[in-house]
Amino acid sequence: MRKIEAHIQNFLQPYTNQRIAVACSGGVDSMLLLNLLIKFKIHPAVLHVNYQLRGEDSMLDAQFIKSFCIENRLEYFDLNINLKSKLNLNGGNLQQEARRFRYQFFESFNDGNTKILLAHHADDQIETFFLNLARGGGIMGLSCMLEVNGIYLRPLLPFLKKEIIEYAHEECLKWREDVSNEKLDYSRNKLRKVFIPQLEAINPNLKTEILYLIEKFQQTQKDLEKKVNPIYQEVVATQTLEFHVFDSLTFEEINELVRLFAFKPSFTSRLMELRNASNGKFLKFSLIDSSNKIEKIFKEGKTFRLVFREEKMATEKSISVEKNVTLPNSFDKFSIYVNPEKINGELKLRRWAKGDRIKPIGLSGSKLVSDILKDAKVPLAFRKNQWVVHDDINLIWVVGHSVSRDAVANNKSPVWKVSVDRE
Repeated sequence: MRKIEAHIQNFLQPYTNQRIAVACSGGVDSMLLLNLLIKFKIHPAVLHVNYQLRGEDSMLDAQFIKSFCIENRLEYFDLNINLKSKLNLNGGNLQQEARRFRYQFFESFNDGNTKILLAHHADDQIETFFLNLARGGGIMGLSCMLEVNGIYLRPLLPFLKKEIIEYAHEECLKWREDVSNEKLDYSRNKLRKVFIPQLEAINPNLKTEILYLIEKFQQTQKDLEKKVNPIYQEVVATQTLEFHVFDSLTFEEINELVRLFAFKPSFTSRLMELRNASNGKFLKFSLIDSSNKIEKIFKEGKTFRLVFREEKMATEKSISVEKNVTLPNSFDKFSIYVNPEKINGELKLRRWAKGDRIKPIGLSGSKLVSDILKDAKVPLAFRKNQWVVHDDINLIWVVGHSVSRDAVANNKSPVWKVSVDRE
């Protein structure tokens, strides 16, 4: 059995119980995949996108694939879109928009049990490397495409284009040629037809060495994710990043943290500048700067504080009251235990207001909620979202911080458990 057959059969072994689909353009790469799957008694669904960019050729591509599917009893799904009309109406980059529509179409098949095979090969990988290098893509960009990435599988990634064509000719496979691949209008075509051949003339081992570099970048990226992902999750949960954690990160690890927050790579240097700025300085972001909807990051003491946009911070909470309970042995900040005989009217939940006072346990008088939050070192940006529980007359609870001594239950009184939603 040929190497390419053995590799793909072995590659697909873990997915025997899943539905397989193939993204098919009609070119030699995707048609080779389809023919091999049929040879292995796998009957995939076939997904084709027709951008209507090449007139009759685009129509003939679709007809060719559809006929192949009918002949081999394969499911066929297509997306027909007039991409030029879309671009004329909305603007944008042709290749970027084509990719966006293509992957939106593919994602519609993401039912939890489907894997989509993409026919990218080693030459595509090398071209992607140079494109990302030119864009300053960092370690993540230079890692290029993964063989397994979520629902997407790339079984041809280890093979060069010439290997694929040789196999296709030996098997007398049929496919369609895309004449636009010969034009030098696109950066990828220039790389393929001009730049890479010129480099190969200088270094005949260029492709082998680039693929080796990509492999090393992918391993480095895995190591970065293993270390940085837990830090990212903690930062999102606490909305803080302690300087001792930040200072322990390498430049590449900070870059990875920045990437996870969907900021531009240039943000790394801005964050490092803020680390050395005076207390209270901050970075503010526009709506397009972050998919996590961070509005501001500011320096407070030995910490970065993250402020999320109002729609995230303003999530409503609800209050629940469980009557006739017993006092527990341990407590948490989301529940208190009150004496119902000390409650005046109905218990309600709201955000605190200027001038609010409570009679905290352990003090003889009352205390402003603003002072309680200040003493607890709650950042100014977060104080506006502090919740309090009150009855018809008095403040009962500054959630997470202080309980009124007048309302608290004891072992001799009736007990109600009052809870608010967790974050």
